[in-house]
Amino acid sequence: MDSDYEDPMEVEDQDEQGMGICFSTPLWMQRRQFIRQIIDENKATSVIDYGCGEAALTSILIGETWQDHQIRRIACVDIDLDCVTTAASECQPQEYDLGDGLRVHDLTIDLYQGSVSEADQRLLGYDALACAEVVEHLHLEVLDGFWKTVLGGYSPRLVIVTTPNAEFNVNFPQLMYGTSDSTFRHWDHKFEWTRKQFEDWCCSAAQEYGYSASFTGVGRLPNQDPAVGYCTQIAVLKKTHFTPLANIDARPYTLHSSIEYPVYGTVHSAQETLFFLHETIGHLRPRLPKPEDPREHWNYFEEPDYSEHVHPKQEEESVVLGRLEMEYLWSSNQVRQHCRSRSSMVQILKTSSLVLVDVEQDLVTFDDGDLFWKECDDRYDAARTEEDEKFKEEEVEEITEESHESDDDEYYDVQGVDVDVTYSEAVDGWTGTSTWGEELNTEATGWGSRAWDQPSESWGDSWSAIPP
Repeated sequence: MDSDYEDPMEVEDQDEQGMGICFSTPLWMQRRQFIRQIIDENKATSVIDYGCGEAALTSILIGETWQDHQIRRIACVDIDLDCVTTAASECQPQEYDLGDGLRVHDLTIDLYQGSVSEADQRLLGYDALACAEVVEHLHLEVLDGFWKTVLGGYSPRLVIVTTPNAEFNVNFPQLMYGTSDSTFRHWDHKFEWTRKQFEDWCCSAAQEYGYSASFTGVGRLPNQDPAVGYCTQIAVLKKTHFTPLANIDARPYTLHSSIEYPVYGTVHSAQETLFFLHETIGHLRPRLPKPEDPREHWNYFEEPDYSEHVHPKQEEESVVLGRLEMEYLWSSNQVRQHCRSRSSMVQILKTSSLVLVDVEQDLVTFDDGDLFWKECDDRYDAARTEEDEKFKEEEVEEITEESHESDDDEYYDVQGVDVDVTYSEAVDGWTGTSTWGEELNTEATGWGSRAWDQPSESWGDSWSAIPP
């Protein structure tokens, strides 16, 4: 199991435990992001999470990247049934995996209860195997058969193993590293290896089963002694030559559950896709800034911070019109849904009469003065105006509803003034009754307004009150 979730003495929690250190990026995050990076760099499309715990690592592997190759299959294995049950819950598609966030490529996650000391036929043929913070929890008799199962049995082309670096424990005085009273970082650790011990263990197996081995790690402190290495040490093993899959007939694991993620199934023609790409470029392309209304960024009843308002002239020089980075365009999930692959997007864009593709610079270039882009702006502005109006309506409904739900008929407190307000289109602001002064039954009707003052290049404001 990955000890990230149950390890009160793990380094990511050391500061809370009084150990006196804290990484700028949490260690667990560094570890999982590194594993994902190595898997992506090696273009693995299927991964075994060996000793998955509660799916801490798998949760990082689920998300689609912007690359053409994607992880399509994940197998999670853990001996603890409770962990596998929790992992199954954590791996379920979330709200953002539906609707506009639908995956472009299919993903299946199989969760098994089983021991890492046994090989199961159903895990043959996976590209990569990751074993994060697991081996230090294994008894020696299980550890002795680890490489036989992983490299000799499953034989993936990429294996990543992480474990604590014992030498780094000098940074934890409470562990008393190097003394007869030294302790491990976690009560369930059966051992904690030095870098040489870990490297000898990995290199011996790599040589036996035809793998190369390289070593690195994550987790450094700003002023630490570099001689002690990283907090977490990592081995990356890669198969050096092709070997046929082992003949494994046994199925000792129990399949707990299988999860299939929904995918975007609509097939678009090249013409439809090109039209969508044009519209997306029109939306994403750089524009000269317009005068910004601070009302978009603050509560109407709160005085805005005008010091943060940047006049448009200060930004114009940094805007380069008529070009858009291809990577930025490909970052749109809807673009990936339409095109399915980056190479397909490039090929479709090359048929366009509105844009040119610069493959070397990875850019899309175009004439920003073309009427098409102005029409895109008009459509975008109209849609935004509609969204703004809808937002105002929802905001008014919310305020009205909350006002009616008040048990003691108290009004809202805005800058020390109790008010009951509604939105007024006539003044583009709020009107309502206010209880001012000591006489709580004295009412007044007021409204606020904001206007751009061109000479002073600032926003002015006023609040008017008229006795009833």
